[in-house]
Amino acid sequence: MEKNSKKHLDYNKYLDEIIKADIYEEIEYIHYANNEHYIIVDVARIQEHDKWVNAIIYKPVNGSDKFVRTAEEFFKKFKQVDQNLN
Repeated sequence: MEKNSKKHLDYNKYLDEIIKADIYEEIEYIHYANNEHYIIVDVARIQEHDKWVNAIIYKPVNGSDKFVRTAEEFFKKFKQVDQNLN
């Protein structure tokens, strides 16, 4: 269980870093299953199992619908797009 807690803390640390640098809206992510590109539009808090955790509000690069996931789930299902390949 400690290993999962450490991973959870790593997601939060990364999220804190991109928020402080004010670059979260500039980074593209790709979903592991559908290969679509998304950007983070905001961050929030969401309740999971009666505990408040960090959440990601995101949308498709070429779309307007917004979605929300816990930060942990988001970073498990999305990976950062290598901007050098674009």
